[in-house]
Parts: sequence; structure tokens; C-alpha cells
Amino acid sequence: MNRLFLFIFTIVLSTSGQSFWINEFHYDNIGTDTLEFVEVVVPQGTVTNTVTLSLYNGNDGAVYGTHSLSTFTEGTTADGFTIYYKRIASIQNGSPDGFALDTNGVVIQFLSYEGVITATDGPANGMTSTDVGVSESNNTTNVGESLQLIGKGTDYSAFTWGGPFPETPGVVNSDGINDQSLPVELTFFSATAGDSRVTLRWKTASELQNQGFEVLRSENPKGDFQLLDSYTRNSTLRGAGTSNQSHDYIYIDKYVNNGTTYYYKLVDVDNNGVRTEHGPISATPDAAITDPGSGVVPAAFALYQNSPNPFNPSTRISFDVPASASGRVKATLAVYNLLGQKIADLFNGEIEAGRYNTVWNGRNSAGLEMPSGIYIYRLSTENFVESRRMVLMK
Repeated sequence: MNRLFLFIFTIVLSTSGQSFWINEFHYDNIGTDTLEFVEVVVPQGTVTNTVTLSLYNGNDGAVYGTHSLSTFTEGTTADGFTIYYKRIASIQNGSPDGFALDTNGVVIQFLSYEGVITATDGPANGMTSTDVGVSESNNTTNVGESLQLIGKGTDYSAFTWGGPFPETPGVVNSDGINDQSLPVELTFFSATAGDSRVTLRWKTASELQNQGFEVLRSENPKGDFQLLDSYTRNSTLRGAGTSNQSHDYIYIDKYVNNGTTYYYKLVDVDNNGVRTEHGPISATPDAAITDPGSGVVPAAFALYQNSPNPFNPSTRISFDVPASASGRVKATLAVYNLLGQKIADLFNGEIEAGRYNTVWNGRNSAGLEMPSGIYIYRLSTENFVESRRMVLMK
């Protein structure tokens, strides 16, 4: 095992967020075991042959089966996540047994049922499992039931194991009363300062039972945020309901004063009234700058030092885009580690002239929290490339 692999291994195990996870499974029931399966959730677009599920025997800590995600059946995609499942005959019946989920050999999860396992080989070799805390029985569990994660969130820690409940392979889980929810996951949320106005833009990868958005504003990042506008009275803030397609939204705040910094939060509200906050991000209106649609735009590209710096858990990054002959510029704003590996895309697409503010939340593109260290952020266009350093300090 080389030193680079050890470094990556440490990063993964030190993170609290997990955007790859085992979501549901069935291993035992009354009579002969029937319709056993495992379900896995991964970020939409994940290359399936890079993800492997290993089955572990609790008696000796050894692997007794491996299954590439590429052999699973693809199910529902919701809010940037795709659910996969596979019927696997002869999943062992516990006391204890378990599963390890890895990407390119790096373990993301090592879970067990009916006890704890210390792995003796395979990708989890030397690791100790986490017991899910619920189990099935050949005396009480019916065919067609399973153990499932229930809750609302975008990483494993947001959910709780429960069951047995009626199985839901390939779709979001349900205990019969509460459905699992993968809330709206924004791929872009920015605030653009202008002359006596601030333009908010955001983009969703997909949406699940999304009624719409509310915009909140404050003049203090830790102060009391007041409701500025809502989907209940502004049709442009209505959500797409349930959709597997991306959607772009825009909101212009014209009730601002030049020279004052404003902080904004975005709240998505689902059909059950569950609210999820995004932000805050900020912008300072000024007569010398303007967002798209006005007469004054930045004269040149610019990438500004992030603020705060050092930061924890998030930091604001601002950049300028001048006018172009075509009206729009293809730009990428990305974060890299000191090895030159891309950590996350903060923006990737076509953009109009203006001054933009966006936020990096200290997570990589898979949603995993990054450790303390120095990171590089880089703005790239056809005619401009600039990089700056920032420090994440926990």
C-alpha cells in the first residue's frame, strides 16, 4: 500500500458526511429465506463499476461475496441521488454478519447486523463494523419485508435504521407512514451584486415533492433572517414537484441600498411542509457594479480572495465576468487539493457578465467533508485562468 493511498484512506474515514450508503436490505424471514436483497444509494452519475459491495461473515471476519454496483438494477433517481438494488441469494443470517461499501477500494461504510464484526480481509481489513441496531428473524419477519433507512437528508447520518417494513427496492423507503426524503440538492446558488439590486440564481439537479422556495434576508450573517418572498405568493418560486431534470431559478431583490451587505438564505419546502435551508450567501450592491441586464459591467475578469480565510465550515468566493461578443462566457470555478486533484465544481457552464458570489461548504463533489488543509480554487475561461489559495481549519 503506497503513501498516496494511505492519505486518501485517511480523508475518507475522517469525514462525517457520507453520500454513498447502504439504504435497505433483507436477509432473513419465516421459513426458507426468500427475495433477499441489498439497496445502495449513490450520487447521480456515479460510475457504477467503481463501487463494490462486499458481504462479510461475522464468524471469521472474511468476505464471502463481492458485487459490483454495475451488476445492480437501477431504480429511482431523486434530487441528485440514484437508488440501485440487487437480489442476492444466501445472504447470511447474522449473529453477526454485514456489508462493506467501497469506491475504488476505499471503504465508505462497514455495517453489520446482530452484532459487530472485525474484518480480517477484503477492503475493510482491520476495520470494526457499525451495528445498524435492527434485525430480522425467522420467527417474525415476513417474506417481502426489509430493514430500511427512514428520514430526510443528503448523507447517511441524516437517516435512522428501522423495520422490518414492507420492502421498497429501487425506490425511496417508507415505514408505511413516513417516506424517506432526499431533499432538493442545489448544484449552484449565487448572489450577484448590482446597482441597487441583488440577483439570486440557483440550480437544482432534480426535485422530490418540492412545493417551492422561500427567500430570506438579513444584514447580519448570524442575525434574524426575515422572509423576503415565497412560492405561496410568487409563481416564479414554485418548485418542479417531483422531477429528475435540472431546473434554473432566478430572483431579483430590488429593495436594497448601495453599500450595505445583505445575506440571503434559500429554503425549499416539500409537500409535507418539511423545510431545508441553503446558505447564507451575501452581496453588497454598488453603483459601480451591476449584474446582467444593466448598463455597467466589470471591465475585466477577476478572481478575489475568499472570505473568511481561514474558514470553517464555509467560505465565500467572488469573481467578475466582463461582457463578451456572444453575450455569455463558458466558465469553470473549481476547488483542488495540493496534489492537483479536483475536489468540487462550484460552477461549470455558461454565464453572463456580472459580479458573482458563491460559497464552498468544505465538501467534495460526493458530499464528503474535507479535512483541514490548504486548497486551491481556480477560475477558468477560454481567455482567463487564475488561482488562489484558501485554508480550511477545523
